[in-house]
Amino acid sequence: MKTCSKCNRSLPLSEFYKQGGLCRPECKDCRKHYLYKYKRERREQYNAYERRRYARDMEGERKKSQLKYIKNRDAVLDRTKKYKLDNPSINKAHRSVASAVRSGKLTRPSKCSNCGEIKALDAHHDDYSKPLKVRWLCRSCHERKHSSVYIVEAKDGQR
Repeated sequence: MKTCSKCNRSLPLSEFYKQGGLCRPECKDCRKHYLYKYKRERREQYNAYERRRYARDMEGERKKSQLKYIKNRDAVLDRTKKYKLDNPSINKAHRSVASAVRSGKLTRPSKCSNCGEIKALDAHHDDYSKPLKVRWLCRSCHERKHSSVYIVEAKDGQR
């Protein structure tokens, strides 16, 4: 047993990351929370670095991603299938939007409804029970929206 230096909980050694052969002073949960917060505070710095790194080796990154998918294809498909079965209302809403866009009932605008930039857009559902009521967001705004939902859920739950 070891006591976490952040939350002061007494936990088994398996709940601590190892560093240089020794256990870190904070537990895995506290470390994850710290890193999430650290990266979030420095999001622009991380994004700029990733853009530069990706631009340097775009083709290599694409090939690496394809190889990773091919290697883990069955696991990815199983995870996707499980997600669809576990979340039927979400899956139905996604299919409804795709169908409405194809048939012309919904029109995909050219600008993000949040930041106004002209980019490829995703349909964001605030309420999955209203499948055709969507906000059209660019990928970065959409990810930011979902990460803020995650933070609220985490605050309500554990932290």
